[in-house]
Amino acid sequence: MGSILHVYSRGVEQRDIFLNDLDRRVFRVFMREALRTHDVGLLAYCLMGNHFHLLVAVGQHPVWRGMHRLLMRYSGYFNQKYQRVGHLFQGRFQSILCLDDAYLIHLVAYIHKNPVRAGLVAHPRDWAWSSHGEFSGGAQSFIELGRLGQATGFTPEELQQRYAERLSESNSMLPLKLLAAQAAGIAGVSLEKLLNGGSDAVCTRARRLLLAMATNEGYTLCDVAKLLGCSESALSQLRRKSQSNKECPTA
Repeated sequence: MGSILHVYSRGVEQRDIFLNDLDRRVFRVFMREALRTHDVGLLAYCLMGNHFHLLVAVGQHPVWRGMHRLLMRYSGYFNQKYQRVGHLFQGRFQSILCLDDAYLIHLVAYIHKNPVRAGLVAHPRDWAWSSHGEFSGGAQSFIELGRLGQATGFTPEELQQRYAERLSESNSMLPLKLLAAQAAGIAGVSLEKLLNGGSDAVCTRARRLLLAMATNEGYTLCDVAKLLGCSESALSQLRRKSQSNKECPTA
């Protein structure tokens, strides 16, 4: 099996890309067709108001082909329906390569908890526009649990059990490495380069983002320093320098 990617995109100027449930239904139909055509396996998804999250397994074709088809087709539908012109999405879609299979189930739970974190619902089961139900024993549609099982070594039943365990950890923090992957994706650098001590400006921004995200989750400077292989004093200095910049992650 090819790579697994966390793919997401936002509306231009953070505007809504879904104005009602019909828009989300149309997007989901387009998504299914575009990804299948280009041998991209859909492992999990969540459609919000101004953005979406997908977890995908890439086959023989690069993921951009399927995503380009999806975003172009949906943009055409949206612009025609609402009589607007111009770009709908904020630049190119973002993707984060999942290098560590161990936290994939955490990532699935993170994706499905988006509506909860946004204050839209109390539990992922109350949000109709995600694949939570399929991970909770609901009817299967086009989520390829088998491909996710190949990556994690779990059967579909074991995936559902592990997923339920992650959801029940309501007060647990997101895995630090998952936060690092998100920070790297937002900054535009590979997770591997970030963890291996890259020193250019992009890596520095990624470290600043990671530090802010990790602090919000309750991690200490020591925790982040161990992950990055650097000293706490170096991170403390980085945080002081970034305070005036007010950099905020946008997951």
